[in-house]
Amino acid sequence: MMGTRILGIEISASRISAAGISRGGRRRRLEETFTLELGSSHEPAQAASVLHNRIAALNTPCDQVVLSFNNCLALFQNLVFPFTDLDKIREVAGYELESRLPLSLAEYAWDILPRGPDHKGEQPVMAVLYPLESINSWIHALQEIGLKTAHVHLRPTALASWLARLPVDTDPAPAYVLIDDDCTNLTWMPDGFPACLRCIPVGLGDMLIELQSQGVLPRNNDQEALPDHSKLSMENWTGSPSFQYLLRQIRMTLMTADRHDPPRNLVSLGSLQTRDTLSQALAAGLDLKLLDPWTIQDPSGLLPECPLSCLPAAAAVRGGLDKKELNLLRSTPAHGSESTLFRPHLRFIAVSLAAILICWGGAFGLDIFLHKSRLETLNAKITDTFKQSVPDAPDTVRPVQYTSVIQSRLRALRGDGSGQGRPPASGSRVLETVSRALPSGEGIQITLLAMDGSNVRINGSAPNFKSVDRIKNALENSSLVKTASIDGATVNQDQSGVSFNLRLQLEDAG
Repeated sequence: MMGTRILGIEISASRISAAGISRGGRRRRLEETFTLELGSSHEPAQAASVLHNRIAALNTPCDQVVLSFNNCLALFQNLVFPFTDLDKIREVAGYELESRLPLSLAEYAWDILPRGPDHKGEQPVMAVLYPLESINSWIHALQEIGLKTAHVHLRPTALASWLARLPVDTDPAPAYVLIDDDCTNLTWMPDGFPACLRCIPVGLGDMLIELQSQGVLPRNNDQEALPDHSKLSMENWTGSPSFQYLLRQIRMTLMTADRHDPPRNLVSLGSLQTRDTLSQALAAGLDLKLLDPWTIQDPSGLLPECPLSCLPAAAAVRGGLDKKELNLLRSTPAHGSESTLFRPHLRFIAVSLAAILICWGGAFGLDIFLHKSRLETLNAKITDTFKQSVPDAPDTVRPVQYTSVIQSRLRALRGDGSGQGRPPASGSRVLETVSRALPSGEGIQITLLAMDGSNVRINGSAPNFKSVDRIKNALENSSLVKTASIDGATVNQDQSGVSFNLRLQLEDAG
C-alpha cells in the first residue's frame, strides 16, 4: 500500500520552515526539513514562488499541505457550553463569539478545541480566531504552484496538539517555551488540555539587538544575520529589557491560568544556541527547574529527528492528521473551481427570496397601518361617546375604566326610591373616611370613587405596593368600613408608580 506524503509549512514573519512526513498505515517517518529565508517583508505570491523552486528539488512530491502560521495575530476566547458535543458546539459558537467580541466574525477564520474534560454536562472550549484575509492569500498562492491545503493550524495550537500526546513524567505538566527570532510561544498543557497558549511578540532577535546596543555583543556587517551569542552568560541576558518583558509576560500568563497546581518545570524548545544560558536565565527568573528536551520520549519520533527550527512545521503535520483537531479551514469557504459551480443558481435563489420577503413585508406593513388607523378611529368614537354619556366624569378616567363608571351610573339610576341600594352613609362621610386613610406626603391620587349602596369602588395611583397595602389596612380599621379588598394593582408602563383598584363594603346603618 502506498503511503501519503504530507508537507508541513509554517509561515513566519521572515522565513518559511517546512517538514515533509510520509505516512503509511500507523507508521510516520520524517523525510526532509528545510528553511527558506524571505527577508523582513514579502508577499505570499513571491514566497510561494521561492517555495515552489525548493519543493521541485525534493525527491518525493507531496500529496497535501498542512499550513501553520507563526505570528501574534491570533485571538483566543474561552467559552463554556451546557452540552458536550463538539460538532453542535461548533454550530452555535459563532453566535456566542459575535456577542462577546467587538469584531465581525466574517473577517476571521475560527475553530474550537476542548479546554478540559466535560464536567456535569458542560464543556469548556477555547475558540481560536485568525484574520481570514491572510489565510486566503496564502491558500491561493499555494494553489498557484499546485499545492492543495488540507489543514490550517497555528503554531500555538499545533504545538499544543503535539505536546498533548507526549508522555509526561512530572506532575504537574511542564511549561514549554519556543523562542524564535521574532516571537516566543508559551504552551502549558495540564491534564492534556491547553491552559496557556500565548504568542508573545518578543524573540531572540529583539534581545540580541539590545545587547548589541549595550556593547555586550559586537555589531555584524550582515544586518540580517544574528550575531554569535553562544558565549553570553545568564547575567548578559537578564540585562536586556526585552528579556525582562518576556519574563513578566510569561509569569502573568501562567498566573491568569488560575490553576491550583502551577508548573514546576520548564522545557525550552529554542535553537541549540539558546538552550544553555538563555533558557537557564528564563527558568531562574520564573523559579522553575529546566528540563532537557532531549530527555522527553516522543512516540511520534519528531523530536529526536527534526531540527528545532522546523519542529513547529512537523508538529502542525502531526496535528493535521486527526480530523478532530483544530482546523481553521472549517470556517472558510471552499477554494477552487468547485466553489463557483453553483454560484449563479445561489444568486438567483437569494434574489428571489429577497424579492418575496420585500413584497410580503410591504403587504404586512400596509395591513398593520390600516388596522392601526381603524383602531385609532374606534378609540376616538368610544371616548366621545363616554364624554357625552358622563359629562361630569373627570379627565383622569382611563378608557379601561369607562365600563365600570357607566355601570355604576346605571345602577344608581335603577334605584326605586324605597331605600334599596341607598348607601348606609353619605358620600361626604365616605370621602372623609377615604381621605383619612390616605398616607400623607406619599403623592397618592384617587381617580375614581363610585358608590352603589353599601359597595364602594376606588381607583387611583400610588408610589408602590406598600402604599396600597397601607390604604387598604387603614380603611379596614375604619368604623364605617366592613371589609376592604384589593381588586388589582399593577405597575404603570412608565414605571412611575402603581395603579390600584379597591373595593369596600360599608357597615350597615344601625
